[in-house]
Amino acid sequence: MCMIGFGRTYLVIALLACVLAGLGQPLEELVEAAWRNNPAVAGKEAELSAAKMRQYSAFTNFLPNTNGTFRYTYLGEVPYLAFPEELGSMMPDGADKIEMGKHDNYDLTLTVQQPLFTGGAAMNGYRLSLIDTDINDIALQRQKAETALETVKGYYGLKRLLAGLISANAAHNSITEHTENLRNMYEAGLVRRDELLKAEIALSEMELAILRITDGIQMARENIETITGIPAVELSIDTSLAFSPTMYRPDIAESLALSRGFDARSLELSVEVSERMVGMSLSSLVPNVALAGNWHYKNPDQELRDDWYDSWDISLVASMNIFSFGSDIAEYREARFKRTAAEKRQESAEDMIRQGVKALIRQIMQEVQVIEIAEKEILQADEHLEVTRDLYEAGKATTADLLDAETALLKARNNRIDAICNVEINEAELYMLTGDTEKIYE
Repeated sequence: MCMIGFGRTYLVIALLACVLAGLGQPLEELVEAAWRNNPAVAGKEAELSAAKMRQYSAFTNFLPNTNGTFRYTYLGEVPYLAFPEELGSMMPDGADKIEMGKHDNYDLTLTVQQPLFTGGAAMNGYRLSLIDTDINDIALQRQKAETALETVKGYYGLKRLLAGLISANAAHNSITEHTENLRNMYEAGLVRRDELLKAEIALSEMELAILRITDGIQMARENIETITGIPAVELSIDTSLAFSPTMYRPDIAESLALSRGFDARSLELSVEVSERMVGMSLSSLVPNVALAGNWHYKNPDQELRDDWYDSWDISLVASMNIFSFGSDIAEYREARFKRTAAEKRQESAEDMIRQGVKALIRQIMQEVQVIEIAEKEILQADEHLEVTRDLYEAGKATTADLLDAETALLKARNNRIDAICNVEINEAELYMLTGDTEKIYE
């Protein structure tokens, strides 16, 4: 008899009941829950929103800038005008000087400044902000893809165990039936004690295997709960494993990985950033030109009366760094070296991407061959078990032969389960390289 504890027995029964009832949460639902539950995804979304705000801020550098200032000035000594003695007749009676200002001075100024030429700094700054937005968008897509891949691994890890549990229970039932028959035959004096012990040992080993699988299932369910936020008790995974052959084209996969893969796109943008930085460094070598208009509202007025008046002026302002001990040239050369470094990193990474795609496809094709062999092996092991049973009933096979046949069938089934799950996970990893987020979990 199976000696698994009541709690674990109920867990196994509940899991099998879900399978028999056809219940199962689709992988897409789990991935969407994982996206909602993952704080890293929310963080990347916030970073993307911040990048869009920086993009808008960079755009405003093309627009007029308006600011206002208010200044109060107290003059400790008021400037004055004094005439020589020979011109004293021109002075007011009793005055020896004419004040040219007041102690209290107020000035309200509104300034509008429009950049006319920045040497490409404004344009390069705006394009850098666009690239920054693209980089953060790719980072968000990558985080969602990584979360989807993590969910896929957890999903097929659980599915592997659930399917293995079904195979293990089938083998357990068969060995249990055989052990019961042997026990009856031993009590009737028809078989030796060692024959019964071999069967009981095999039954205990199978019970231990089921116990370990059950523990693994519980851990796998808790892992998915951590990823998706869905309580483990609410998870129901369909254990059916179907495999449909797919045509894998390494050349097409490499092309996709190099054109729209997350790593390739990020490296391409890093090269663009370095090119824009070269342009930014050049802007310091040319003058910046801006048109500035000011409107003033002052007190005292032009006649130094305690009254307010307004005035305006327009200025064309040009500024340029004349001499900085070669720092501008050094910054320009630094930007060019960084661009070269970014280009070389891109070339190196492209070689690694190609190798990664080829390795994954080789691994997938190997697992596909394992599936084909395992399916053939299942048919052979099933037939071998039937033949061994007939031989055993005819007294031409031993208990060890029958148990070996049961083990061979269980191993063949597990090989197929493992290979199908490995193919699904490896395909998801391949789609991760090619940047196909949706295909990771389809």
